[in-house]
Amino acid sequence: MGKRKCIFSNSLESEFPFIKKACFKGATSSDVHCKICQSDFFIANKGRTQIKNHITSLKHTKCSSSASSSSKVSKYCTNLTPGSKELELAAQEGLLAYHTLKHGHSFRSMDCTSKILKDIHDKIFVRKD
Repeated sequence: MGKRKCIFSNSLESEFPFIKKACFKGATSSDVHCKICQSDFFIANKGRTQIKNHITSLKHTKCSSSASSSSKVSKYCTNLTPGSKELELAAQEGLLAYHTLKHGHSFRSMDCTSKILKDIHDKIFVRKD
C-alpha cells in the first residue's frame, strides 16, 4: 500500500499563515505558495516537513529579514477615505491639468500658472520682498 499524498489544509494554513494554496495553471491541492518569498513548492511527499524545510531555506530567510526591516506603504497613508480637503485638492489639481492642456503648454513653459497657483493654494506661493 502506497503512502497517501499530503494536501494543503486549514490546519496548515492556520499554522503557517504566510503559506496559501498555489493558483498557477495546473496547480494541485498539494502545490502551495509562500507570500513572503513568492515561491511555489510541492508538499505532497513531505507535507509539514517540506514547509519547515522551506522556512529554513536561504531565499525565504533573506526575504523574511528584508520584509521585517522594511516599513509598509500603508504606514504613510493617513486616510483611506478622502475628506473635503482632499477632494478640494484633487479638484485643484484637475483644474491645473485642464489649464495646461487647454493652452497646450508643457510644464516647463507655463508662465501664467503662477496666477492660478496663487488663487488655488494658500499664500505660501506669494513672493515676499
